[in-house]
Amino acid sequence: MTKDNAGAAQPKSNGDVVPYNELFGNVRITGDLLTADSKKPWVSTVGHDETHHQYVIWFGCHMLRTAHIAQSLDDIMNHLAVDHVALGGPSACCGTLHQRRGDVAVGEAMTRRTVSKFDAYTPEQLLWWCPSCDNHLRVKGAEFETETTRNRKSVVEFLVSAMKPEHFVNEVPLRVAVHTHHGFAEQDRDSAGVMHLLSMIPKLELIDMRQWSIEGRHCSDTTLRNYGKDRYLAEMMEWIAEAKRRGADRVVSVYHSCHRQMVVSQLDAPLEARVQVENYLGLMARSMGLPFHQDKFAHFSTLGNVEQIMKELADDIAKTGIDPERARRAIKAHFGARDPSC
Repeated sequence: MTKDNAGAAQPKSNGDVVPYNELFGNVRITGDLLTADSKKPWVSTVGHDETHHQYVIWFGCHMLRTAHIAQSLDDIMNHLAVDHVALGGPSACCGTLHQRRGDVAVGEAMTRRTVSKFDAYTPEQLLWWCPSCDNHLRVKGAEFETETTRNRKSVVEFLVSAMKPEHFVNEVPLRVAVHTHHGFAEQDRDSAGVMHLLSMIPKLELIDMRQWSIEGRHCSDTTLRNYGKDRYLAEMMEWIAEAKRRGADRVVSVYHSCHRQMVVSQLDAPLEARVQVENYLGLMARSMGLPFHQDKFAHFSTLGNVEQIMKELADDIAKTGIDPERARRAIKAHFGARDPSC
Protein backbone atom coordinates (compact mmCIF):
# COMPACT_ATOMS: atom_id res chain seq x y z
CA MET A 1 0.00 0.00 0.00
CA THR A 2 1.33 3.48 -0.88
CA LYS A 3 1.87 6.19 1.70
CA ASP A 4 -1.10 8.11 0.29
CA ASN A 5 -3.34 5.20 1.24
CA ALA A 6 -1.94 4.58 4.70
CA GLY A 7 -4.71 3.70 7.11
CA ALA A 8 -7.26 3.07 4.37
CA ALA A 9 -8.97 -0.18 5.22
CA GLN A 10 -10.43 -2.48 2.62
CA PRO A 11 -14.16 -1.89 2.16
CA LYS A 12 -16.82 -4.31 3.11
CA SER A 13 -17.62 -6.71 0.28
CA ASN A 14 -20.35 -4.99 -1.70
CA GLY A 15 -20.61 -5.93 -5.36
CA ASP A 16 -19.30 -3.11 -7.50
CA VAL A 17 -17.69 -1.10 -4.67
CA VAL A 18 -14.12 -0.24 -5.67
CA PRO A 19 -11.55 -1.06 -2.95
CA TYR A 20 -10.03 2.00 -1.31
CA ASN A 21 -6.49 1.22 -2.45
CA GLU A 22 -7.67 1.05 -6.07
CA LEU A 23 -9.98 4.08 -5.85
CA PHE A 24 -7.47 6.36 -4.14
CA GLY A 25 -4.56 4.88 -6.07
CA ASN A 26 -6.27 5.82 -9.34
CA VAL A 27 -6.65 9.41 -8.13
CA ARG A 28 -3.03 9.67 -6.96
CA ILE A 29 -1.64 8.16 -10.17
CA THR A 30 -3.81 10.36 -12.38
CA GLY A 31 -2.58 13.45 -10.52
CA ASP A 32 1.03 12.33 -10.93
CA LEU A 33 0.59 11.74 -14.66
CA LEU A 34 -1.20 15.04 -15.29
CA THR A 35 1.62 16.99 -13.60
CA ALA A 36 4.60 14.90 -14.71
CA ASP A 37 5.94 17.70 -16.93
CA SER A 38 5.51 20.52 -14.43
CA LYS A 39 5.70 21.49 -10.77
CA LYS A 40 3.11 19.70 -8.72
CA PRO A 41 0.98 22.36 -6.98
CA TRP A 42 0.09 20.23 -3.96
CA VAL A 43 1.88 18.33 -1.22
CA SER A 44 0.93 14.68 -0.89
CA THR A 45 2.86 13.77 2.27
CA VAL A 46 3.61 15.75 5.40
CA GLY A 47 6.68 15.19 7.56
CA HIS A 48 7.29 15.95 11.22
CA ASP A 49 8.99 19.35 11.01
CA GLU A 50 6.90 21.34 8.57
CA THR A 51 7.64 25.01 7.93
CA HIS A 52 5.04 27.56 8.95
CA HIS A 53 2.88 28.91 6.12
CA GLN A 54 0.38 31.72 6.40
CA TYR A 55 -2.25 29.78 4.46
CA VAL A 56 -2.96 26.10 3.94
CA ILE A 57 -5.12 25.30 0.90
CA TRP A 58 -7.11 22.10 1.27
CA PHE A 59 -7.84 20.53 -2.10
CA GLY A 60 -9.12 17.19 -0.82
CA CYS A 61 -8.82 14.04 -2.93
CA HIS A 62 -10.37 14.47 -6.33
CA MET A 63 -9.01 17.88 -7.33
CA LEU A 64 -6.00 15.93 -8.67
CA ARG A 65 -8.08 14.77 -11.64
CA THR A 66 -8.37 18.40 -12.79
CA ALA A 67 -4.76 19.32 -12.04
CA HIS A 68 -4.79 22.36 -14.33
CA ILE A 69 -7.20 24.11 -11.94
CA ALA A 70 -4.84 23.54 -9.02
CA GLN A 71 -1.95 24.81 -11.13
CA SER A 72 -3.81 28.02 -11.97
CA LEU A 73 -4.61 28.65 -8.31
CA ASP A 74 -0.97 28.09 -7.37
CA ASP A 75 0.11 30.58 -10.06
CA ILE A 76 -2.39 33.17 -8.79
CA MET A 77 -1.29 32.78 -5.17
CA ASN A 78 2.37 33.06 -6.16
CA HIS A 79 1.63 36.12 -8.28
CA LEU A 80 -0.01 37.72 -5.25
CA ALA A 81 3.04 36.72 -3.14
CA VAL A 82 0.83 34.79 -0.74
CA ASP A 83 2.72 32.44 1.57
CA HIS A 84 0.86 29.15 1.13
CA VAL A 85 1.04 25.39 0.86
CA ALA A 86 -1.62 23.17 -0.71
CA LEU A 87 -2.51 19.66 0.48
CA GLY A 88 -4.13 17.36 -2.03
CA GLY A 89 -4.73 13.73 -2.86
CA PRO A 90 -5.79 10.70 -0.81
CA SER A 91 -3.50 11.71 2.05
CA ALA A 92 -5.64 14.86 2.43
CA CYS A 93 -8.92 12.93 2.44
CA CYS A 94 -11.67 14.25 4.71
CA GLY A 95 -12.95 10.75 5.48
CA THR A 96 -16.49 11.25 4.20
CA LEU A 97 -16.24 8.41 1.67
CA HIS A 98 -15.25 5.92 4.36
CA GLN A 99 -18.13 7.00 6.56
CA ARG A 100 -20.56 6.80 3.65
CA ARG A 101 -19.45 3.19 3.11
CA GLY A 102 -20.02 2.40 6.77
CA ASP A 103 -16.34 2.39 7.79
CA VAL A 104 -16.96 5.07 10.42
CA ALA A 105 -13.88 4.45 12.56
CA VAL A 106 -11.58 4.49 9.53
CA GLY A 107 -13.20 7.72 8.28
CA GLU A 108 -12.78 9.39 11.65
CA ALA A 109 -9.13 8.37 11.82
CA MET A 110 -8.63 9.79 8.33
CA THR A 111 -10.25 13.09 9.34
CA ARG A 112 -8.02 13.38 12.41
CA ARG A 113 -4.87 12.70 10.38
CA THR A 114 -5.80 15.28 7.78
CA VAL A 115 -6.58 17.94 10.38
CA SER A 116 -3.24 17.23 12.09
CA LYS A 117 -1.51 17.94 8.76
CA PHE A 118 -3.14 21.37 8.58
CA ASP A 119 -2.03 22.12 12.12
CA ALA A 120 1.55 21.03 11.36
CA TYR A 121 1.99 24.17 9.25
CA THR A 122 0.63 26.46 12.04
CA PRO A 123 -1.27 28.49 9.45
CA GLU A 124 -3.14 31.69 10.11
CA GLN A 125 -5.98 30.36 8.00
CA LEU A 126 -7.20 27.23 6.23
CA LEU A 127 -8.67 27.75 2.77
CA TRP A 128 -10.99 24.96 1.60
CA TRP A 129 -11.65 24.09 -1.99
CA CYS A 130 -14.04 21.11 -1.93
CA PRO A 131 -17.59 21.72 -0.62
CA SER A 132 -17.88 18.10 0.54
CA CYS A 133 -14.71 18.36 2.63
CA ASP A 134 -15.83 21.63 4.17
CA ASN A 135 -19.29 20.27 4.92
CA HIS A 136 -17.83 17.11 6.48
CA LEU A 137 -16.01 19.25 9.05
CA ARG A 138 -19.18 21.28 9.61
CA VAL A 139 -21.33 18.20 10.19
CA LYS A 140 -18.80 16.59 12.53
CA GLY A 141 -18.76 19.81 14.57
CA ALA A 142 -16.46 20.06 17.55
CA GLU A 143 -15.33 16.45 17.27
CA PHE A 144 -12.38 17.33 15.01
CA GLU A 145 -12.22 21.07 15.57
CA THR A 146 -8.92 22.87 16.04
CA GLU A 147 -8.06 26.53 15.76
CA THR A 148 -7.09 25.90 12.14
CA THR A 149 -10.36 24.28 11.11
CA ARG A 150 -12.44 26.77 13.11
CA ASN A 151 -10.86 29.70 11.29
CA ARG A 152 -11.41 28.58 7.71
CA LYS A 153 -12.90 30.13 4.62
CA SER A 154 -13.30 29.10 0.99
CA VAL A 155 -10.71 29.79 -1.69
CA VAL A 156 -13.30 31.97 -3.44
CA GLU A 157 -13.81 34.12 -0.34
CA PHE A 158 -10.07 34.58 0.01
CA LEU A 159 -9.68 35.64 -3.62
CA VAL A 160 -12.56 38.10 -3.33
CA SER A 161 -10.73 39.78 -0.45
CA ALA A 162 -7.35 39.71 -2.22
CA MET A 163 -8.13 40.63 -5.82
CA LYS A 164 -8.47 44.18 -7.12
CA PRO A 165 -9.40 45.39 -10.63
CA GLU A 166 -5.79 46.44 -11.24
CA HIS A 167 -4.71 42.79 -11.02
CA PHE A 168 -6.56 42.09 -14.26
CA VAL A 169 -4.38 43.61 -16.98
CA ASN A 170 -5.38 41.64 -20.10
CA GLU A 171 -8.70 41.73 -21.90
CA VAL A 172 -10.56 38.42 -22.20
CA PRO A 173 -13.17 39.05 -24.92
CA LEU A 174 -15.48 36.12 -24.22
CA ARG A 175 -19.14 35.60 -23.34
CA VAL A 176 -19.44 33.11 -20.50
CA ALA A 177 -22.18 31.29 -18.61
CA VAL A 178 -21.29 30.33 -15.03
CA HIS A 179 -22.61 27.10 -13.49
CA THR A 180 -23.31 27.71 -9.80
CA HIS A 181 -24.96 25.95 -6.86
CA HIS A 182 -27.37 27.64 -4.50
CA GLY A 183 -29.41 26.90 -1.41
CA PHE A 184 -26.49 26.65 1.00
CA ALA A 185 -24.91 29.72 2.61
CA GLU A 186 -21.37 28.65 1.66
CA GLN A 187 -22.25 27.99 -1.98
CA ASP A 188 -24.33 31.17 -2.21
CA ARG A 189 -21.25 33.13 -1.08
CA ASP A 190 -18.98 31.29 -3.51
CA SER A 191 -21.39 31.83 -6.41
CA ALA A 192 -21.63 35.56 -5.72
CA GLY A 193 -17.87 35.72 -5.20
CA VAL A 194 -17.03 34.11 -8.53
CA MET A 195 -19.39 36.44 -10.36
CA HIS A 196 -17.69 39.39 -8.64
CA LEU A 197 -14.21 38.17 -9.58
CA LEU A 198 -15.15 37.60 -13.21
CA SER A 199 -16.88 40.98 -13.41
CA MET A 200 -13.47 42.64 -12.92
CA ILE A 201 -11.96 41.03 -16.04
CA PRO A 202 -11.89 43.49 -18.96
CA LYS A 203 -14.10 42.57 -21.94
CA LEU A 204 -15.43 39.40 -20.25
CA GLU A 205 -19.21 39.34 -20.54
CA LEU A 206 -21.30 37.39 -18.05
CA ILE A 207 -24.48 35.90 -19.48
CA ASP A 208 -27.49 36.10 -17.20
CA MET A 209 -28.50 32.45 -17.01
CA ARG A 210 -31.31 30.61 -15.27
CA GLN A 211 -29.75 28.47 -12.55
CA TRP A 212 -31.39 25.09 -12.41
CA SER A 213 -32.25 23.67 -9.02
CA ILE A 214 -29.82 20.78 -8.61
CA GLU A 215 -29.97 19.77 -4.96
CA GLY A 216 -26.37 19.67 -3.78
CA ARG A 217 -23.37 21.76 -2.87
CA HIS A 218 -21.54 20.73 -6.04
CA CYS A 219 -21.83 18.06 -8.76
CA SER A 220 -20.41 15.25 -6.65
CA ASP A 221 -21.21 11.59 -7.24
CA THR A 222 -23.56 11.71 -4.25
CA THR A 223 -25.38 14.74 -5.65
CA LEU A 224 -25.84 13.03 -9.01
CA ARG A 225 -27.02 9.81 -7.39
CA ASN A 226 -29.58 11.67 -5.26
CA TYR A 227 -30.71 13.89 -8.11
CA GLY A 228 -30.81 11.08 -10.66
CA LYS A 229 -28.01 10.73 -13.21
CA ASP A 230 -30.31 10.68 -16.24
CA ARG A 231 -32.20 13.72 -14.97
CA TYR A 232 -28.90 15.49 -14.27
CA LEU A 233 -27.53 14.76 -17.74
CA ALA A 234 -30.70 15.98 -19.46
CA GLU A 235 -30.83 19.20 -17.44
CA MET A 236 -27.11 19.90 -17.81
CA MET A 237 -27.32 19.49 -21.58
CA GLU A 238 -30.42 21.70 -21.67
CA TRP A 239 -28.58 24.36 -19.64
CA ILE A 240 -25.51 24.19 -21.91
CA ALA A 241 -27.74 24.38 -25.00
CA GLU A 242 -29.38 27.50 -23.60
CA ALA A 243 -25.96 29.01 -22.88
CA LYS A 244 -24.96 28.32 -26.48
CA ARG A 245 -28.18 29.91 -27.79
CA ARG A 246 -27.32 33.00 -25.78
CA GLY A 247 -23.89 33.19 -27.38
CA ALA A 248 -21.69 31.60 -24.74
CA ASP A 249 -18.08 31.00 -25.78
CA ARG A 250 -17.46 29.12 -22.51
CA VAL A 251 -19.43 27.47 -19.74
CA VAL A 252 -17.62 28.15 -16.50
CA SER A 253 -17.17 25.89 -13.48
CA VAL A 254 -16.65 26.93 -9.88
CA TYR A 255 -15.75 23.53 -8.39
CA HIS A 256 -13.65 20.64 -9.77
CA SER A 257 -16.52 18.13 -9.62
CA CYS A 258 -18.79 20.40 -11.64
CA HIS A 259 -15.98 20.92 -14.14
CA ARG A 260 -15.65 17.18 -14.68
CA GLN A 261 -19.37 16.64 -15.05
CA MET A 262 -19.77 19.54 -17.48
CA VAL A 263 -17.09 17.98 -19.67
CA VAL A 264 -18.40 14.41 -19.42
CA SER A 265 -22.03 15.45 -19.97
CA GLN A 266 -21.15 16.71 -23.46
CA LEU A 267 -19.18 13.70 -24.71
CA ASP A 268 -22.14 12.12 -26.52
CA ALA A 269 -23.26 15.42 -28.05
CA PRO A 270 -22.25 16.38 -31.60
CA LEU A 271 -19.25 18.68 -31.75
CA GLU A 272 -21.32 21.61 -32.97
CA ALA A 273 -23.55 21.40 -29.88
CA ARG A 274 -20.72 21.49 -27.34
CA VAL A 275 -19.40 24.50 -25.43
CA GLN A 276 -15.88 24.50 -24.01
CA VAL A 277 -15.68 24.23 -20.23
CA GLU A 278 -13.30 26.50 -18.35
CA ASN A 279 -12.80 27.06 -14.64
CA TYR A 280 -13.08 30.60 -13.32
CA LEU A 281 -9.44 30.44 -12.16
CA GLY A 282 -8.30 29.89 -15.74
CA LEU A 283 -10.10 33.05 -16.85
CA MET A 284 -8.57 34.99 -13.96
CA ALA A 285 -5.08 33.67 -14.76
CA ARG A 286 -5.48 34.58 -18.42
CA SER A 287 -6.35 38.18 -17.56
CA MET A 288 -3.48 38.34 -15.07
CA GLY A 289 -0.98 37.27 -17.75
CA LEU A 290 -0.18 33.99 -16.00
CA PRO A 291 0.76 30.70 -17.72
CA PHE A 292 -1.80 28.61 -19.57
CA HIS A 293 -2.33 25.07 -18.28
CA GLN A 294 -3.97 22.57 -20.60
CA ASP A 295 -7.17 20.97 -19.37
CA LYS A 296 -5.87 17.43 -19.67
CA PHE A 297 -8.97 16.03 -18.01
CA ALA A 298 -11.10 17.38 -20.86
CA HIS A 299 -8.54 16.33 -23.47
CA PHE A 300 -8.28 12.72 -22.31
CA SER A 301 -11.99 12.40 -21.53
CA THR A 302 -12.82 13.57 -25.04
CA LEU A 303 -10.19 11.27 -26.53
CA GLY A 304 -11.67 8.40 -24.55
CA ASN A 305 -9.47 5.67 -26.04
CA VAL A 306 -7.30 4.05 -23.37
CA GLU A 307 -4.61 2.85 -25.79
CA GLN A 308 -4.28 6.28 -27.39
CA ILE A 309 -4.04 7.91 -23.98
CA MET A 310 -1.38 5.39 -22.94
CA LYS A 311 0.64 6.35 -26.02
CA GLU A 312 0.32 10.06 -25.31
CA LEU A 313 1.37 9.54 -21.70
CA ALA A 314 4.13 7.01 -22.37
CA ASP A 315 6.94 9.45 -21.59
CA ASP A 316 5.17 10.68 -18.45
CA ILE A 317 4.56 7.12 -17.26
CA ALA A 318 8.25 6.40 -17.67
CA LYS A 319 9.25 9.70 -16.04
CA THR A 320 7.13 9.07 -12.94
CA GLY A 321 8.18 5.42 -12.66
CA ILE A 322 4.57 4.25 -12.48
CA ASP A 323 4.02 0.66 -13.55
CA PRO A 324 2.37 0.85 -17.02
CA GLU A 325 -0.35 -1.64 -16.12
CA ARG A 326 -1.15 0.32 -12.97
CA ALA A 327 -1.25 3.50 -15.03
CA ARG A 328 -3.58 1.78 -17.49
CA ARG A 329 -6.04 0.96 -14.69
CA ALA A 330 -6.10 4.59 -13.55
CA ILE A 331 -6.55 5.85 -17.11
CA LYS A 332 -9.33 3.35 -17.75
CA ALA A 333 -11.11 4.34 -14.52
CA HIS A 334 -11.03 8.08 -15.23
CA PHE A 335 -11.02 8.41 -19.02
CA GLY A 336 -12.16 5.09 -20.50
CA ALA A 337 -15.88 4.99 -19.68
CA ARG A 338 -16.82 5.33 -23.35
CA ASP A 339 -14.04 3.14 -24.73
CA PRO A 340 -15.75 0.12 -26.35
CA SER A 341 -12.64 -1.98 -25.75
CA CYS A 342 -12.93 -1.56 -21.95
